[in-house]
Amino acid sequence: MPVVITMGCIRQIVRLAGAAAILQSGLWAQFPHAPVRIHDLTQEADAIVVGTMQASSRQGSIINTQLQVLQTLKGQLPLGIVVVDVIPSRTLADSGAMPANMAGRTGLWFLRESTGEWQVLARAKGDFVRWEDYSLPLPNATPISPSSVVPGFAGANASADQLVLAAMVERYESLPHPGALDDLDVVDLGMWKRADALAVVDVLRGSPKKDIQAIGLAAAIRLGVDDALTALAGEATFLQDSSKFFEIIYALNNFYMPNGEASIAPLQALIAARLNVPGLDLAAGTALQRIRTKNVLPAMALLLDSTDPQAELRAVSFFVRFTVFAQADGSIPDSGPIGPFWTRETQTYQPGRNSPLKTADLVSFWKSWWLSHKAQLGFE
Repeated sequence: MPVVITMGCIRQIVRLAGAAAILQSGLWAQFPHAPVRIHDLTQEADAIVVGTMQASSRQGSIINTQLQVLQTLKGQLPLGIVVVDVIPSRTLADSGAMPANMAGRTGLWFLRESTGEWQVLARAKGDFVRWEDYSLPLPNATPISPSSVVPGFAGANASADQLVLAAMVERYESLPHPGALDDLDVVDLGMWKRADALAVVDVLRGSPKKDIQAIGLAAAIRLGVDDALTALAGEATFLQDSSKFFEIIYALNNFYMPNGEASIAPLQALIAARLNVPGLDLAAGTALQRIRTKNVLPAMALLLDSTDPQAELRAVSFFVRFTVFAQADGSIPDSGPIGPFWTRETQTYQPGRNSPLKTADLVSFWKSWWLSHKAQLGFE
């Protein structure tokens, strides 16, 4: 019997697994409704416009749509009525023109020129692309003023990227209950120019809405902004009841790339704050272990006193790796000959599925090991 995947199934998968995780993993390619990043559409489009749909009619396999172009963000498309072609997905292929209730809707339209005709680039791919996927809905029909949305942008001299980002921010701030894919538009900014992405982050972090503040902090962490870690130490308790707080933990766990040893201090301060926020110690430890030097050890020693057993085990694993691979200079390669700090005893006290030792036993051993060796390693 063939397996039928419905839109309800897809929404449930997104809720359970997280839209960002699925998109980053590339698993979207297996789904019949695969989101396309706004950044990718911006680069691919020959023209980007703010337009209001007026009417549409079926012409064979193509739907001719009349757009009232209000503003051109990229390309040379004139203002006024323009006819664009929508190529419907397989699910919509047998339907008529766009539903009447979409007439009058204003959105951001991404267009590609083909043999003198304008073709709409959808925000999703697959068999289940919906009518609303053919544009990015905007809250009103007024031209985008980038500097009024993102003060760091250059007004009349704004680039197409800045205009699109401003539209995304304005739309996101207007949504009463942004969903996971809405979040992804503004939290996943790594592909945009860094200065533009940071300007957007400043706006999100300055929002009066707690959920948007959390998204802004997550976006900053994804971009490797250490100041965001310092802010997190002071704001985590306030933000932890936000429905978007998980994005912060997810960003720190999976996307944050440390700025070398300069990132040790803010991560150590985050652990030392003892905030007791679920998942935060583990995420900080995961970020720390990406810095492969002995100078991480004091922060990992603090993590041995976490209230989260998984965070304690993260610290234990780092100590084990250090003793196995660390060189005399304190660097920790991914592999190589056994280093000078390894002993049969340290080999015994490592976590593993078949280990008879409990977490408390492992933590106790590595606390003692640290106290005995930190002076030798150059720490007071």
